[in-house]
Amino acid sequence: MGYGGTVTLMVLGKYYGKFLLTLFVSGNLIFGYSEASELLKSIKIIDDEIKGKFSSYEKLLEQDTLPVKIQILLYKKIKSLIVQVKEKSYIGENDKKIAKLIIDKAEDFELEDYDFDEVSEEMLLSLNEIEKIQFKLNYFASVHFITWNYLLSMVDSQGRQAGLYSKEKGPCIGGGLNYSNHYWGVSLSGCYAYMAATVGEDSTSIKYSQDNVSVDAVVFKFPIFWKPQDDISIGVAPLIIYHRGDYTAPVGGQIMDENDISVGYVVRGTWRLSNVELDVGLGDVKEYKSGLWELGLSYSF
Repeated sequence: MGYGGTVTLMVLGKYYGKFLLTLFVSGNLIFGYSEASELLKSIKIIDDEIKGKFSSYEKLLEQDTLPVKIQILLYKKIKSLIVQVKEKSYIGENDKKIAKLIIDKAEDFELEDYDFDEVSEEMLLSLNEIEKIQFKLNYFASVHFITWNYLLSMVDSQGRQAGLYSKEKGPCIGGGLNYSNHYWGVSLSGCYAYMAATVGEDSTSIKYSQDNVSVDAVVFKFPIFWKPQDDISIGVAPLIIYHRGDYTAPVGGQIMDENDISVGYVVRGTWRLSNVELDVGLGDVKEYKSGLWELGLSYSF
């Protein structure tokens, strides 16, 4: 055989090898998909048979003993749900409830050719993983103690202008919502703060002071947080603050910036025990030229 014939055979062999590899991979994928598809279809068949005879899984599983045929159907139901979870990374609340009821009842089953312990363990592991990645929405009420230094601008009777710090602190009562899973989440919250302020305590350029000034504020936060553990989270919250103070201007003078909308952020850490969450935050408000500190409790519904 000449050089040209050898080259032709090598090229044909190369493409034939690729063809066989493609055929092998495609065949396995089609077989795997077909097997999964059949198992998923079997869910409806099993459901129809169970509901036709017993009206519901709950009614069926209330019985003291179950025929072997029914036990096998329940085994297949669990197997089908495992495939569904792996395919879709999702399981409905009703199917989750049914799976747990079947697993509890399986302790009484006598199936020699079916390893119910193995599929039960696999199902529980799958449910646990789904629980971790599924996002849940919950609402909460909260109360925080907040303190910051608000920067005022004052002009005295002689026309001199200077910045004055208003040291403000008080409770902030509100609520919000969380949307999170086991690993991370986002939140939206708002609260109304009724605070007391001391003004001009550190002033050196202008002699002015005022105690127990009533201050109102509305605080909106938009936390994004990471959860290293299910009961602990760490995150950062951009915030918007509307501020209004009932300051008294000096005779012949003027106080400016009593009302203001400001932006900032707070770095937060939280610890949760059941429905109660403790959080602490430290941040900065751009226009205030000062830090913000907060400590709070919230209750989730």
